Amino acid sequence: MRKKIIFLISILSLVFYNIEAQKITDEKFKYNIIGEDFIKKQENFPIVRETENYFIIDENEYLIIRENNESDYAIVLDESLSKNLYIKTSIKLGPSENENSSLGIILKANKNFSQALIFEINNKGKYRIKELTNNTYKYLSNKKNRWIKNKFIKKENLYNNIEIICENDKIKIFVNKEILKEIIYKNDETSYSGILIGPDTKARIKYFFLNTDHKQEKKSTFINTPSNSNKEVLKKDLQKIEFIDSISQINKELEKTIINLRNGKSNLGNSNSSKELENKLEKTLKELESKENELKKIEKKNSLIIESNQKDKIKIQEEIINLNEKLKALAFEKKNIEDELLRKTEKIDKLENELKSEKSINNTFVKRNENIKELLLIKSKKIEELNTKNNSEKLLISSLKTKHKQNLTKLNKELELLKTENKKNIEEQSNIYQKLVTAKKEGKKNKVILLDNSKKINAQIALINNLENELIEQKENVRFLKDLFVYKDFELNGINPQISISTTEKEIEKENKNLETQAFYTIQLGVFLCPSNKFDKLKLVDKSINKNIYTYFYGNFDNISDANINLKKLEQKGLKDIFIIKNQK
Repeated sequence: MRKKIIFLISILSLVFYNIEAQKITDEKFKYNIIGEDFIKKQENFPIVRETENYFIIDENEYLIIRENNESDYAIVLDESLSKNLYIKTSIKLGPSENENSSLGIILKANKNFSQALIFEINNKGKYRIKELTNNTYKYLSNKKNRWIKNKFIKKENLYNNIEIICENDKIKIFVNKEILKEIIYKNDETSYSGILIGPDTKARIKYFFLNTDHKQEKKSTFINTPSNSNKEVLKKDLQKIEFIDSISQINKELEKTIINLRNGKSNLGNSNSSKELENKLEKTLKELESKENELKKIEKKNSLIIESNQKDKIKIQEEIINLNEKLKALAFEKKNIEDELLRKTEKIDKLENELKSEKSINNTFVKRNENIKELLLIKSKKIEELNTKNNSEKLLISSLKTKHKQNLTKLNKELELLKTENKKNIEEQSNIYQKLVTAKKEGKKNKVILLDNSKKINAQIALINNLENELIEQKENVRFLKDLFVYKDFELNGINPQISISTTEKEIEKENKNLETQAFYTIQLGVFLCPSNKFDKLKLVDKSINKNIYTYFYGNFDNISDANINLKKLEQKGLKDIFIIKNQK
């Protein structure tokens, strides 16, 4: 019971909404000229069933289907002749691939439709206003020959409620209760209205009301002629009509004979023969009157049958029209369904092709995975072999490390001894120098002794430098061994060792740079008690004076290799007892 009440309330609300939507509330335009809600029979909008146009009443709406892709089609309403008017309608546009698919409202049109003003909308929420003059359009909207988008206009498969007020030269256009455009169009003459159907357009009109401010007589020139499609019913009706016509003709002939007999009765005399004839005539008259009465009854019955047949015929014709309309609508729906099915089949084909391609890709990936597995097995075997090799190599490297450590300890000890000896020699040299200062006058013997001592010191310094170079080489060997360990560890763990080696090389370069920034190399040419002109021809010569001892150096080099190259060049020039010294910056 509750569901029934809710259902009734919803129906009543929908009916009330439709009634309210269809009312024209403007008090200036009281007089209704056209009021079509497409529920009852109508005579304003034509019913057309052609190849290009299909206009019918379907589900209490005016269904419009135009299948011409190039031109539009105008329906000028015969009863819409007025000067000032108020149009209220509801329009819904269906899907279409044509850009010019639209539905427009015709204003200020003449009977020949050679001049008019048209407001039209499309299924993409756009509108435009154009003026027709002698089969050419002039666009009055802002953009030339283009649609203007508006947020108040609803798109495909949605109803747009449109109101247009034409009063003198002013025209106001409302869409969904929002003012869309207000224009001035000078045309004081009474004119017609209607609708303009764009190319390749599917649309529905829910209602169409047209009011004016002056009362006028309705003179409809459009007559809806139903189609006669049921031939068998028509044949039976024609047979009945022919039968009735034959009976009426017989009746007329009988009436004529009765009149003739009555006229003959008045002319006869009083003889016995005349009486017999009179009796016979009376009998025949009575028989004829009875037959006439029977014929009248038959005529009445036949007239009733004809009326009922005509009513049945009209009903059958209306049913046939409705069925044809439904069949046509079903045919269009069938086309749409077939199109959708074709699209779906195309999508399914595409998806099947995509699945096939994906399957082939998966198969290739499966093959690659199998190949990778085989490669991994081979690599695991190689890793096992490398592990065995690395273990033996590790033992060798560990033994080498121990040897290098022993060598390093020995070298460090020797360095310390040499340093101590060097210190002693420097102290002795300083003592000798002090003695030389006090005994300058003793002669050449002391100078020779001094020179021998300086040579000894230079030789000791050269030994120290050589030991330092050996230490650097030992350190580099140790570093190389470390890098070997890292390389082997990477190989065992299945990592590309090239990346790690590149990183270690970079670190070594950084350490070398740090070492180079901390130290530099120079070549010591000689040590003298007095300044010497021996090295004036050479460039890049520096001298240092410490406690009246003159030491001469050649160049500043960032690495040992450059220093060695320059040392060899100097030795080729004839310089002896020269050596490389490492100095801190």
